[in-house]
Amino acid sequence: MNYLCVTADVIDSRNPASEKYLSQIQQKLLELNQELSPVVPLGLSAGDEIQGLWGADANLPQIQVLLHAFLAPLQLRIGFGLGSISTGVQATTREMRGEAFILARQALEMAQKTRGKICFNSLDPKASNTNITLELLAVLLAKWNEQTYRRFLLYKELGNIQSVAKLEQVSPEAINKFINRHHVRTVLKAIEDYAA
Repeated sequence: MNYLCVTADVIDSRNPASEKYLSQIQQKLLELNQELSPVVPLGLSAGDEIQGLWGADANLPQIQVLLHAFLAPLQLRIGFGLGSISTGVQATTREMRGEAFILARQALEMAQKTRGKICFNSLDPKASNTNITLELLAVLLAKWNEQTYRRFLLYKELGNIQSVAKLEQVSPEAINKFINRHHVRTVLKAIEDYAA
């Protein structure tokens, strides 16, 4: 049986600005685990490295976007690996081994080598199609900040501009322009289409 391993590295984690947010990372991961329901919860596996495990049918764009949204303003590099596990499912990924973990590590190294932010690795030859989707999303997300992620999450949860505008204390027109300018609907559509 195949699983999706996610290994993410905090870029420039020794920067004082990043260190401030790293202290909050455990709480953010708890919230993210509630949102994404992984097979093995996301947790810190080594220093500033985040790792979790999903079923093979996991929605990669959703995981990508929500990792960034919940952990903003931290910058992440993400490796996805789809493969088998040899140890069986355990309580944490630190106790696990297998192809999925090796492929995720290789994906993370490929992303770093190419100065990218994300890479998907699988023995399936169709992996390059998935990488194109993830890389295009990464280009859009590179321009997002904490405000963009907050409004994205609100729009995703509430489903309408008026409710977001009320919470953000701005006009619906301002929210609509903001959502259009930051391609929020495009990102949501990528997540929905991947799940379909």
